[in-house]
This record gives sequence, structure tokens and C-alpha cells, in this order.
Amino acid sequence: MLRRQFTFGALALLAGATSAQAAQVPAPRSGQGLIMFYRPRRAMAAAIRFDVNSSSGPVGNLSNGSVIAFHAPPGNYAFSVSTPSVAGSNSITVDLQAGQTAFVRADMRAGWPAGRGKFIRMPDDQARAEIAKI
Repeated sequence: MLRRQFTFGALALLAGATSAQAAQVPAPRSGQGLIMFYRPRRAMAAAIRFDVNSSSGPVGNLSNGSVIAFHAPPGNYAFSVSTPSVAGSNSITVDLQAGQTAFVRADMRAGWPAGRGKFIRMPDDQARAEIAKI
């Protein structure tokens, strides 16, 4: 019994150490802009992964509590998010300027048989605060 309590205590300490490191927002690369896709850590549908795509191909996967930094030259970009849901896709367009950082949060909405992703353009201050908690 004592060994089991020690194991759980050690795991709790390790989990605390890894969650204390906040995600960082890098600066845009020279002559480019940056789009930060993020998904806050939430209990609802935590196991569902969001597939993020652009018109030119895959961007990455957003799991629960994750961030994707997408550096690109200035321009107009269309992105979609998909999940295993029947109505599981959503899209957003971002007009990106050089030196600009744009923030896009991926939220979970109701869907069948699983939830569906929803992109929301976020204000800088709110997005940076939410990303710092990831």
C-alpha cells in the first residue's frame, strides 16, 4: 500500500513539472507572418485529434492542449479543421501580413459520432493568455 501511494505521489510531481512549462509564441520569421493554431486543454473530447489543413496540404494535428506555429509569406490563406464527426469540418481564412502574428483557436462543438472542430480567430491578448496555460 505504501509503495502504491509513493508511485502515485511521484507521478503527480512529474505531471506537475511538465504542465508548468507554458507554450511559447515565437516571433515571425523575417519577411513572413505567423499563424498560431492552438487548442486549450479541456476535459471534453480530450481524446479527439483535430487535423489542420491548408489549401497546399497538411499543417499538423492539434491534440488536447497543443499548439502549431505556421510561418508563411504574406498572403491570404484558407485552413480547414476536420474530426471523425459526420459534420466534422470547419474552415477559416487568414489574411497574413509580414511581421504579423495571427491567432486561431480550435474549439470542440457537438457532433456525431464524435465532436467537431471549430476555428475561431482570437484577439492577441486573449490568445497569448490562453496559450501560456497550455
